[in-house]
Amino acid sequence: MTALQPHCYADLIGKPFVRGARGPAAYDCWGLLQEVLRRMGDSPTDFPSDPALLRTALADEWQPLERSQVRPGDGILLRATDPEYVWHVGLILDGFQMLHARDDAGVCIERYDSPARARLVVGFYRFRGRP
Repeated sequence: MTALQPHCYADLIGKPFVRGARGPAAYDCWGLLQEVLRRMGDSPTDFPSDPALLRTALADEWQPLERSQVRPGDGILLRATDPEYVWHVGLILDGFQMLHARDDAGVCIERYDSPARARLVVGFYRFRGRP
């Protein structure tokens, strides 16, 4: 699995997390995912930070993947640890790391296979516009 190229996201690392933020100074998890996908040439729909709308967006624009099909640039859906958010999204960078925006750390890279994160993984998705 080839890693996602750093030029798609390196300048975003460390930006603060702000609910509903779509950049360029701050991002929430969906805003970050949108920004990186735009840089990759895709155009996912924006929506307010609402769990019901996230389900709709996933159903309309994302195809579910088996773990063995995941590649850099795919999305990862996790259960959120914040009670105001039901879902949390990130972007797969390589075979074990994801880029995401956390309220306590801002935009960061973490292992999605770590014990703390692996138990929260709901599924993996590919934006329907991607080959």
